[in-house]
Amino acid sequence: MTIQIASHRLTRRAVLTGGALTVSFALAGARTKGLAQGAAAGPRSLDPKELDSFLAVNGDGTVTLYAGKVDLGQGLRIALRQIAGEELGIGVDLIKLVEGDTALTPDQGRTSGSNGIQRGGMQIRQAAATARAALVDLAAQRLNMKADDLVADGGEVRRKGGGAGVRFADLIGGRNFNLKLDPKAPLKAPATYTLVGKPLARPDVPAKCTGNFIYMQDFSVPGMLHARVIRPPAIGATLASVDESSINNLSGAKVVRVKDFLAVVADDEWTAIRATRVLRAQWSEWTGLPEQDKLVATLRTDPGITDEVLINRGQPGAPGGDGAKTLTASYFWPMQSHGSIGPSCAVADVNAERAIVWTASQGIHGNQNTFARFLALPRDKVRLIYLDGAGCYGMNGHEDAAADAALPVARRWAHFREVRLWPWSMRRLQCARGRPSNPVLLTNNC
Repeated sequence: MTIQIASHRLTRRAVLTGGALTVSFALAGARTKGLAQGAAAGPRSLDPKELDSFLAVNGDGTVTLYAGKVDLGQGLRIALRQIAGEELGIGVDLIKLVEGDTALTPDQGRTSGSNGIQRGGMQIRQAAATARAALVDLAAQRLNMKADDLVADGGEVRRKGGGAGVRFADLIGGRNFNLKLDPKAPLKAPATYTLVGKPLARPDVPAKCTGNFIYMQDFSVPGMLHARVIRPPAIGATLASVDESSINNLSGAKVVRVKDFLAVVADDEWTAIRATRVLRAQWSEWTGLPEQDKLVATLRTDPGITDEVLINRGQPGAPGGDGAKTLTASYFWPMQSHGSIGPSCAVADVNAERAIVWTASQGIHGNQNTFARFLALPRDKVRLIYLDGAGCYGMNGHEDAAADAALPVARRWAHFREVRLWPWSMRRLQCARGRPSNPVLLTNNC
């Protein structure tokens, strides 16, 4: 599926200089090409055990990577190209990357905890190494030579001593490998690396620096409505009544109510914002938040508290022996919000047969199951596509905004509401340490 996106806006520079600059953007480059290629190729393998799920050699000699991990700003878009290019023996300029699309990319788990490279990058590395070995075997058959006498380099397989080679595209361009991913495929020695470890330019930075990058908040689809959810003034409050006539003077604005869920939709974002300000709604009162001076004690007795043992070695409580000293400590820090500089946003196009959701979620594949469940659709009829959103250290409201978008709308949270109502997290860290040969217990209470 290829969608042409047009967005017009004033730049800060134009406003400051007193002029008006209208810029037209089109969603182009690797993402559009990746979507178009995926649609043309028909259903793709998404099995993480299959080589074709991660990598394809195209007819023009380029290579397309399909990564379930996404670039949240940590540089994955160049790093994965470097990893694959190193094993395949090609430059990063010949590698296209399709990231974070449940219809095109394998499930590599959430992008968090620095596992984009640690886990996702290693799967890409294994896929590239498996592909390289397969390409060398194909060339050996064609050239009637031993595979050990050939090397993959520069997008072709040639004799190790030099001479003309056979292009990757001529060996398998446009066709599937039909091979299992080999976790034991021979890897190149780090001493021979020419790409990995080099400070190559990140492909997304120029557009981000010049204001041309399409963020989640810039994205739109034809016929899209804009929505704002109206949250209760207190956690746990229920919706008593709504006066829909209070927004009658705002053309195109409508009320959406599902039990205690309340939202407004409009043809443009500013009308939706104005509707949230004037819509009259009555909410019940609610109390129940813990007393702040008793917060620690309340949390420790809460039935929903979770314990995560980070390190557990030896036998806690065992005698330490002569001279052994036991150290214990407990640390508590209050509510923390992964507050972003911009509000969370998502776009959803949902009908009775299928759903497409554009989101800045860090875990689109896991959310595919959740969305299929609450939309009452088969899992394969729900497609989530990643777009860059407001950055965060941890999670913010990206996934909640996507779930709120139940119509073909752009769903953007009001920033002050997101910071106020987003479920914040608290931590208590408890440490106990004996002598080096005795137990070490590190518990993280969430």
